[in-house]
Amino acid sequence: PQGFWLNDSTSGVIVEVNQSLCQLLDLKAEDIIGRHAEEFLSLNSPQNDNDTPREGVLQLADGRTVDVLVNSSGIVVPGQSRKIYFSFFADISERKKEQEQLFLFSQAVEQSASAIVITDKKANIVYTNPFFSEMTGYGRQEVYGTDPNILTAGEKESPIGKEIWKTIHSGGTWKGFLRNCRKDGIPYW
Repeated sequence: PQGFWLNDSTSGVIVEVNQSLCQLLDLKAEDIIGRHAEEFLSLNSPQNDNDTPREGVLQLADGRTVDVLVNSSGIVVPGQSRKIYFSFFADISERKKEQEQLFLFSQAVEQSASAIVITDKKANIVYTNPFFSEMTGYGRQEVYGTDPNILTAGEKESPIGKEIWKTIHSGGTWKGFLRNCRKDGIPYW
């Protein structure tokens, strides 16, 4: 399912393509072969000889672009000194969109003016945002891996504490207000 081409390392001219690349670019093979690779592909890092996958952008026939992961290797043509690169293209557009959304989400959480705590299914704290530390006086490293009993002022058995723990253990999201104490003993809501 991956697009594929062979291109000459000296001239950059594409010498062979597969049907998947033709479908991806929405072009016929004869419309691709003989053209320069740079007409279709912009890499985020330069071509190299160490077979490192790179991200790039393919230009489609209709002007749209597709984010791709490019795996290339160079081989010396038998009996000649020139190199040919063979490259495989995987469409990573959806992955890039998801990464952008996750980045925006993480920025919103990091910059939130609400204390945010995330636990795993065993109710161990795996994340706190900066406002949590500001509000409670506890540094992130102090609370990672601990249970959120700190959030219920040690009242694990109170009605609100039981509600919080029940919600956390079931994998749910608890949101609410409760009176608690900072690390230095000062109360806060």
